[in-house]
Amino acid sequence: MSDFRRILSLLAVFLVGTVAGDPVAAQRRLTFNPYLYLEQTYTDNVRFTSEGQSDTFTRAAIVLPVNYDLRRQGNLFASYQFFVDRFETFNDFDNEGQRFDVGYTVKPTEPSQFRIGASYIKRDDQGLIESSLEEDLFLTPRLTREILRIGARYRRQLSQTWSSAVGVTYADFDFDKVVSTQNDQILTSVQSRSGWIYDASLEKRFSERTTGGIGYSFQDFTLDPVPFDEEFDMEGNEEIHTLYVFLRHTVGPLWRFDVRAGGFSRDGRGSDGSNLSREGATGRFSAFRRFRTTELEMFAGYAPTTQGLLRGTSTVTTVGVALRDMTPGRWDWRVFARAGRRDPANPDEADIDILTAGGYTEWHLQRLLTLRFSTIYSDQTSDDLFSDRSFLRASVALFWFPLGRTQLGGAPTVPFSDG
Repeated sequence: MSDFRRILSLLAVFLVGTVAGDPVAAQRRLTFNPYLYLEQTYTDNVRFTSEGQSDTFTRAAIVLPVNYDLRRQGNLFASYQFFVDRFETFNDFDNEGQRFDVGYTVKPTEPSQFRIGASYIKRDDQGLIESSLEEDLFLTPRLTREILRIGARYRRQLSQTWSSAVGVTYADFDFDKVVSTQNDQILTSVQSRSGWIYDASLEKRFSERTTGGIGYSFQDFTLDPVPFDEEFDMEGNEEIHTLYVFLRHTVGPLWRFDVRAGGFSRDGRGSDGSNLSREGATGRFSAFRRFRTTELEMFAGYAPTTQGLLRGTSTVTTVGVALRDMTPGRWDWRVFARAGRRDPANPDEADIDILTAGGYTEWHLQRLLTLRFSTIYSDQTSDDLFSDRSFLRASVALFWFPLGRTQLGGAPTVPFSDG
């Protein structure tokens, strides 16, 4: 994965250099709003284990996001983040992390759209408040996570009401011990994997408020042998076929619904030689409700997953709710709660249940500074005693935006209080 990391990092530097080279000429189509932040965090479980040892750590980070609107109805986006963590007591956990995202969207013809993108992340943290990474749902001891995704998608308008889309994604998940001297039995239960995800869909717009359709996805993953585990010492494989129907519907200006339902079929052989064959239903429901100053989100899902951090494959159930501020001004906030259950494909492994709640508040002090308070709590239980763990985390961070609320920075050139 190191070659991919070099390519993505060089691309980020190139994009930032291009922006800095002639910002005046590109100002109308360019948004470049870099920022730095310093964060102080307390946690009562620094190792994410059942013992629960507390510590504090300081994070310093720089983020370089670039967005460029293309003349041919598209855009180019890239963002690079680098941070360092320094712990007060557990110095072995001092680390440097990074994240890179890049995307290119263009319309080759009026009825078609092509998108290609990639993301790379390396960090030791987990259980974050806002995360699209599925492995953040459940807790394991502190690990180095290295995750790469590269994908492309093509969408075409077939008629005034019909459209289709196809996509392909390559994903690589690598997990390793943070320090070689770390001794925790559950570490033998993590498993790296890599593979391909293909998907296709056909949809019809029934009205201005309603769209429905049918979709299919195929996942083909290779399961790596688990280091130092004599039971899971061979290369495994897994294939998942999923067929579903979906419906998106808007009820007036206040409610939005997104429903997906179908079935899946899993085949393959685990790294311990076990049969992974399994069939079942899959679905996801999302609802959004706008109020005068806030938005409520509710969701529930049930699906097979091959992207989980824990060893072996599983079916995961999730439910959650979130409420966030929708008004511009000096204050922003969000609170959320979610629950999840991991049902392993291996009947000899125990289910894992987790409940997580948290939120944040941001105070925009002036054009260049933002103060952020955040907290999160997770409680994980299982008949497998090694999976029982919880953690509490509270942070305060100061963000500095050198370009502030400027046209190049991507915001109106007025103070927050001017509305």
